[in-house]
Amino acid sequence: MSIRTSALLFFLLLAFPAALAAQIPSDDPALVLMGRLGVEGEKKLSKRWEAEGGVDFRIGGKVPYHEKLLVGTGIHYKPDSRWNFGTRYDFVQKREFGTDYSTFHRFTLEGTAKGKSGPWRYSLRENARVQLRYGSMNRYKHPRAEVSLATRAKLERKLSGRASVFLSGEARWLLNGASVDGYVYDPRQMRYTTPQGDIAGKKGWFFSGYDHTYLDRVRLSAGVDLGAHRAKDQVRIYALADRTRSFKIDTASSGTVLSGLWWEQSWVLGLGLRYTFVL
Repeated sequence: MSIRTSALLFFLLLAFPAALAAQIPSDDPALVLMGRLGVEGEKKLSKRWEAEGGVDFRIGGKVPYHEKLLVGTGIHYKPDSRWNFGTRYDFVQKREFGTDYSTFHRFTLEGTAKGKSGPWRYSLRENARVQLRYGSMNRYKHPRAEVSLATRAKLERKLSGRASVFLSGEARWLLNGASVDGYVYDPRQMRYTTPQGDIAGKKGWFFSGYDHTYLDRVRLSAGVDLGAHRAKDQVRIYALADRTRSFKIDTASSGTVLSGLWWEQSWVLGLGLRYTFVL
């Protein structure tokens, strides 16, 4: 199957996402607005190797808003014009308004296949990510090392001069979400609940590991790339829309009391500006 056919099938897949557990209550989707500002530098090391590094700042969300800062570096190997393999590390710091910062370490492996036809360029990317939570946490809500897999299809068209437009779609799966079993549903609270729970699972609920795999994000983005003051530098202006749905577990830090299970849903709408320069 060609890269172009695979990219087309992926865009069709976005219209028919996998069904999620309908029996568990879902919050009404919230609307989240976000702005993004990024600067990225690239340096060619040899014919096939290239280094990168950059800073990304994001702000937005529901009231109260949140902030996120990402500082990262990575390296790419390009055996030819059709393939690109890379690895990257990002230090991530996030702050909910009025609360303390939380810190993550993010490690990424990815591979991209590319092709072109006349003014059109297309690509298909697989991205595997491990995100490590730093400091104290409730291990019954989420794993310390969160593993996800994302597939992205992208279509670009060259315009006159040094400008081009693009459209991309991405689907991300969480591979090791926290799991529970033995719960009961309380219609008065629209939650799965239990009194002082029995951790053994004879009544109420029990924690059953990190084997909950589900589609938690579908993203569409579109934008324009413009040439900057230097020949290879680039300014990107883009808009994105994310459909997110994550499984939430509200439990005591000891794992003995469960107060709810539900799907948290949201739409994230954002505008972004990114400047990429070549050293």
